[in-house]
Amino acid sequence: MRSAVGASSEKLPRHLRHLVHDLDGMGDGTGRSLVHALATAQVWEPYFQIVRWRERHGEYVLDHDDEYVLAMINALGGGLDASIVADALTADDELREGTFWRMFEVSGSRRVNLAYLDRYRGEPGQGWQASIDLLVTDGTLDRDRVLDACAGALGRDFPAAQRRWFARLRSSLAASGGRP
Repeated sequence: MRSAVGASSEKLPRHLRHLVHDLDGMGDGTGRSLVHALATAQVWEPYFQIVRWRERHGEYVLDHDDEYVLAMINALGGGLDASIVADALTADDELREGTFWRMFEVSGSRRVNLAYLDRYRGEPGQGWQASIDLLVTDGTLDRDRVLDACAGALGRDFPAAQRRWFARLRSSLAASGGRP
């Protein structure tokens, strides 16, 4: 396992380099315990972007299971500016076309879910709903596919607050795009 502090950190985006030492202290070298930490704890830094960078550069090999999805929800979108989340998803085809859509299928925990993060850790223009709105508006995400995913999430056995979040997203997108 290569250290991200060595030669490979030169490729790491500049705005993430200061987080590498913190991240290395939270993990076991494989990324799995780090993903667990990101999926279960309050996180205020974009550590998930470093996890993805390491995956994309062969340093981590991780299953994109439910815990991974919760880590993405928590540490990528929780309280971050919508443009940061949108840029991360725009630049990462695998994440955008695969794991992103699983967030419409995975029920969150009490404090790691889309509704909680957007309500308690985001300001206007931050978080997942603002990010998805931005990605739909710029054409990165297909509006109809997001609307269908929201409808699917509304049919799942999610807690009421999480279902309301998907209903709000669906209403917002439908109102701006002409589809109910």
